[in-house]
Order: sequence, then C-alpha cells, then structure tokens
Amino acid sequence: MMVWLNGDWKAEERALIDSRDRGFLRGEGVFETMLALGGRVFAWEEHWLRLEKGVRAFGLSLPSPAKGREIAEELLVRNGYQDSLARVRLRVTRTPDSLLFTAEEAGLKPAVLTAWTSRYRRNEHGALAGLKALSYGENSLALAEAKSSGGDEALLANLAGHWCEGTWSNVFVVEGHTVLTPPLSSGCLPGVTRARVLALARRAELAVREEERPIAFLQDSSEIFLTSSLLGVRPLGALDGRPLAVGAVTLQLGQLLAEQELAETS
Repeated sequence: MMVWLNGDWKAEERALIDSRDRGFLRGEGVFETMLALGGRVFAWEEHWLRLEKGVRAFGLSLPSPAKGREIAEELLVRNGYQDSLARVRLRVTRTPDSLLFTAEEAGLKPAVLTAWTSRYRRNEHGALAGLKALSYGENSLALAEAKSSGGDEALLANLAGHWCEGTWSNVFVVEGHTVLTPPLSSGCLPGVTRARVLALARRAELAVREEERPIAFLQDSSEIFLTSSLLGVRPLGALDGRPLAVGAVTLQLGQLLAEQELAETS
C-alpha cells in the first residue's frame, strides 16, 4: 500500500517516523478517520474543520483544505480504491510537524452491534475533551474489556456520571419520536456523523434533544443506536447482556444517512 508522508509518496513499509515524533512518544497529536466511496471522501469539509480545531489546540500546522483533499483522492487512486469502500486516515504530530495520509479497505461490519457499559470515566473538563487526539490508551483499555465480554463497543459516563460516548462512537437513544444524545458539554467527541444524524432527524420532523442524563438510564432504554464515520448508524442489539430491539427510527435515520453518503460521493 502507498501512503503520503510529509510531501512524499512511499510504500507503507518505507514510511518511517522520526524517533523524536511526540505523537509516537507521548500521543501528542490529532487524527481523523473518514469514509470514502467511489474514490471520494464523504463529509470532507466537516472532518477537515475538526482536524483544524485539534491542530490549533496542539499548535501544529496543516496544508490548505484543497491540498488535503487532493492528497486524499490521489491516495485512493494509487491504492485502487476508486470503486470500493475505503477508510482514509490523517495523522498530524509534532517534532518536527508531521502529516501522514493512509488508506485501507473499510471492510464489512456487523449490521447490529452489542455494547457494555464501561467502568472507566471520560473527563469532560480535561484538555483533550472534544478533541480527536492520538492519546487513545483509555479508549483501548475500555474497548478491550468490552470485547472480552463479546461486545463491539464500550459506553462511558463522564465524571458527573452522565452518559457521554463510546470509545469510537457517539450514542443515541430513541424515545417515541424523540432522538436523544449527550450534549457536547458532556465531553463527547463532536462527531461528524453525530451532527449529520441530528440534522437528518430534524429534517425528518423528529424531536431532537441534547441533554445530560445519568448513564443508568440506558438500562431502561429500548432503542439505542451508535454513530461513527465508518459505520454510519448502527443499532444496538444488546447492552450489558440485555437484548434490545432494532427500532424504526434507527432504521429510518440509517437509510437517510446512507442516501446522503451516496448522493455526495457520486
């Protein structure tokens, strides 16, 4: 596979990072993971804006959005992903400033997921709250525990005990014709797909509420779904071993998002 590293195209096995790279040494940097269909990245502008926010927080630098898109689309061509689903990842680190673009096959994921509530907490007041930072150790530990119990995702509360997010996803609950999700003040990542789904829900004349709730309320919820850039909308079929039905609103929003992805990448 070919990657783009600091202005050069390289075979991935020859793309070597600097031993002083603080992303490698300290997790100091940010990244984005994006879905590409037919050789085009979905929601490029939103992903780039979020990347710029993280870059500013760490005092890093980026090329222009147009240059970034040009690199991403050439990356897909060089790796033969013009007609398939692919995952495009950007990583920005420091010492010296480093920018890496990679692409790989997106792969198939389960249509219905399972999750476990994690014992770990998200610090909604921390310096990294809301940033897609490279420091993913806590997420990795939480996800590993969920996977050891047969789960696909771990759901975390914040320090206040309110629902927050998954290790790789945003979380939603459906109550009747109302779609609920934690507010950004909870410390959750401002997910690109999260924002898209909220907009689609409003367009579908569903009520939308971003509100704090104790994470325990999920135990009484009957319709829960997760969102991410790669998976779109995915229903939960079980939480903490409790079976859940796949709801009509979840299916509706998943279909609307899939249609939007196709329309914007065709």
